[in-house]
Amino acid sequence: MKTLAADKRYAAGAFLHELESDEGVVPLVAMPAAPIKAEGAEADARRRAKRRQRTKQYALAQRIRKRVEEINGWTKRRSQACAEVVTLAAGRCIRGSLWCTGRTTYRD
Repeated sequence: MKTLAADKRYAAGAFLHELESDEGVVPLVAMPAAPIKAEGAEADARRRAKRRQRTKQYALAQRIRKRVEEINGWTKRRSQACAEVVTLAAGRCIRGSLWCTGRTTYRD
């Protein structure tokens, strides 16, 4: 069985219905607290997703999703820090090469 853990941005009924019917995926999506008043297949998919929020499988999937997002955030911060270091180093190299040539600006 395939599952997909996601946040509230993916709580659209059409998306949930398509995952369940076409892809055979069980969506473990955070759902808004508001009651679902609509009728039809899309509303039924939202109701099923809301019921899944009470399962152990849902709780585990959301914990894993949170860890993955923390790792993504860490790598993003890390890559930004590395980019800043590379930029500073490149700036120093350019300034150093200008100093060696006696020029004050870098032009071809």
